[in-house]
Amino acid sequence: MTSEATPHGQPRMPAFGLQLAHTELGHDGRAQRRDREAGRLERLRRGIYLPSSIWSSADSDDRYLLRIQAAAISRREQPVISHVSAARVWGLPILGQWPAAVHLQGGSGQTRTSKTAVVWHHDPLPDADVTEIAGLLVTTRIRTLVDLARSQPFRSAVISLDAGLQEHFAGPDGLALPAVLPEEVMDRVLRLGSARGTRRARQAVDFADSRSGSVGESLSRTGIWLAGMPVPDLQIVYPHAFGEDRVDFRWKRRFHVKRMPLLGEFDGEVKYTRAQFRGGRSIDEIVWEEKRREDRLRAPGRAMARWLWADALKPERLRALLLNAGLRPDQCASTSRWSAARAAPARTSCPGAPEQVVGAWASRRKFSVRRASGRHGGLLAAVPVVLAGCLRAGSRPPPSTHAQPSCCRNTAAVLVRRRWVSHAPVRIDGYPRSRDR
Repeated sequence: MTSEATPHGQPRMPAFGLQLAHTELGHDGRAQRRDREAGRLERLRRGIYLPSSIWSSADSDDRYLLRIQAAAISRREQPVISHVSAARVWGLPILGQWPAAVHLQGGSGQTRTSKTAVVWHHDPLPDADVTEIAGLLVTTRIRTLVDLARSQPFRSAVISLDAGLQEHFAGPDGLALPAVLPEEVMDRVLRLGSARGTRRARQAVDFADSRSGSVGESLSRTGIWLAGMPVPDLQIVYPHAFGEDRVDFRWKRRFHVKRMPLLGEFDGEVKYTRAQFRGGRSIDEIVWEEKRREDRLRAPGRAMARWLWADALKPERLRALLLNAGLRPDQCASTSRWSAARAAPARTSCPGAPEQVVGAWASRRKFSVRRASGRHGGLLAAVPVVLAGCLRAGSRPPPSTHAQPSCCRNTAAVLVRRRWVSHAPVRIDGYPRSRDR
């Protein structure tokens, strides 16, 4: 399971050697069965055993890696590890527990069925999408990111993408690897056309942000968007006399009821409890330093909100917390972002806009829109009424690494598509159009 404040790119390959005992053909396995019954060996797969001391000391991340290695050893031909199993080899996090099954890529044209805790995928697999890590054949990092974006739920896919798109990404061996750009991943997704999972992949890639500093921050970003709140700026630095303070999230003053910047912090428990994050300091010292840091950030004219892992998991709890902190909801947000996260709309790569936004506005302002778009009003009278809600809210769709038109800019096209305009021709950008074109 992913740790709540583990930095992106963790966990890596275990530091200790993993020796699997594989019974050879014709070898008497009764001794191994006796050792297993006595508790000295752990059986991973048929004919593959592991010393119980290694298994008992391994956490869930290492145990899933052991199952991956066991599945690779058990095959006559060396398979290609893919999807969530490749994510574990690369050190990419996911949301929730690692699955019990190992995911392998069989390539197109093969008919292997999924059984014995192995899931086979049969998508086309060119040689350029395969690499070797610690003796295992694995899909490349960019191919793994594309597969995860297509197959995983929205929140889990964003967590993996935020980690895989880090500028300073270290491989399983700890060496720095060239950065993978969001544009490269999006280009790979677009080249798939209408293949299965490409719509959800476009939305996840479009929402991903390499500036996210941990799994908890990525989970919080998705929760904030699903909760219908404005999308914050990330990793904002506030200098002070002795250095600088970096805050996870910041909303500009126009989103706050008191017209003041709101700072947001995800609080992970591991920075207080795990030795690798404490840097030799005691828990008391860490708590005191965090209090002084928060006092500096809560300067006059700034508000602050903090939340835990349990809050980030549930968008409704995160929404209530941010509302209590004075943050105003995003009036341009769709009322059905949960469904949008499950299946992204095909006509736009902008989450929550523009078609869903206009549909939500129309349900609340149906009379005004229909009256403005009557026989004498036309489209030019309908657009300002619908745009007023967006302009009053001062909000906008989530930022993206790709150039996107805003929801307000696309409202005219959506209105034409929804056929809310009159029969009379109107002029848009100098070109006459009518409802019955």
